Formats: sequence, C-alpha cells, structure tokens
Amino acid sequence: MTDDHIYEDFNDNSKDNSEDNTNNNDSILNFDIPEGFGLNFDQIRMLILTKNDTSISKDDPIMMLVSILNVYLSELHKLHTFHANAAKSVLIE
Repeated sequence: MTDDHIYEDFNDNSKDNSEDNTNNNDSILNFDIPEGFGLNFDQIRMLILTKNDTSISKDDPIMMLVSILNVYLSELHKLHTFHANAAKSVLIE
C-alpha cells in the first residue's frame, strides 16, 4: 500500500483552500527572522563541531531549526516583556 492518496488529498485540499490561505501565507512569508536572539548559524555549527565532532554544512536541513527556534525565542521575549510591563502597571497602581 502506498501513500499516494495522502498526496492527492493534500493537493485537492490545497486547491480548495487556496483563496482562504492567501492572506495568511502572505503574512507568514513576510515575517522577518529576528537578529539578536539565540545563536546564529555559524555559532550553532561550531558548537556541534566541538561538542559532537560532527561537521554540518550551512545548507543542511537541520539548520532550519535554528531559524524556527530563533523566531520562537523572539516571540517568547515579546510575551515576557508584555507580562513584565503588565505586572509593573498592576504593582504601581
């Protein structure tokens, strides 16, 4: 048994929902990866090389996690800043 039906279902659904997802996809594609949070690609590669004795190229798919986790750290920082400001305003009152 093959998984071809999964891909067919996915292709059919993506055609049906293409108009609904246009605005959502545009906002995702225009998202900037923040600088200053987490480690950059070279730091990650050097860390893996020194700790695991394994070399990873810049275009290795695992490096996508660096971008994903840096975005997560940026959003988490925004959330912490929001909560800190809210707590300050409650304590001041």
